[in-house]
Amino acid sequence: NGLYNIYCGQLHSHTNFSDGAGSVEEAFQYALNVDNLDFLAVTDHSNSLDNASTSKITENVDTDASQEWTLGHTLAKQYSTDDFTCIYGYEMTWSNGLGHMNTFNTEGFQSRTQTEYSTYSTALQNYYAALNTAPDSISMFNHPGTTFGDFSDFSYYTEANDALITMVEVGNGEGVIGSSGYFPSYEYYPRALDKGWQISKTNNQ
Repeated sequence: NGLYNIYCGQLHSHTNFSDGAGSVEEAFQYALNVDNLDFLAVTDHSNSLDNASTSKITENVDTDASQEWTLGHTLAKQYSTDDFTCIYGYEMTWSNGLGHMNTFNTEGFQSRTQTEYSTYSTALQNYYAALNTAPDSISMFNHPGTTFGDFSDFSYYTEANDALITMVEVGNGEGVIGSSGYFPSYEYYPRALDKGWQISKTNNQ
């Protein structure tokens, strides 16, 4: 009926700022020339970025344009066009099985290296509280499951948190669906809905 446009892209990718291959600039340059691709989000692990121990979600603590967080956003603006959107966010990860989460549209970032986000019993609540200080932020539950974690079975739902976490990744990985490098999380979508979260599904490489 002409009310909506359909766009195709990736919301989860890594570069050599964390555990990926190639630079952020190379990623955006490559994506610009992929047929039928409308956007790419680079979301490196926040614990690997410069200033991870002192970063703040509401403030860019980088003071040098060569710093990774600043450079990622500079390149995203540089390579975005009228026909293609480049996005630079981050992946908040916990190594203790809580889960991983992409966050977009923030001045700065948070990292598990900071004490308030490393203590298992309070890390999620503290991160959700941080998200609420950045009301324009957008977050996604990444690849929930036994391997990376399921956010304490999608606990700590509130209307405020629900307004900020709007997506869940039901598939992620290299290669085609069903290959050994692909990580399916399909059954976690209804589990999240049952806990009250009003979220959309995504599938990323």
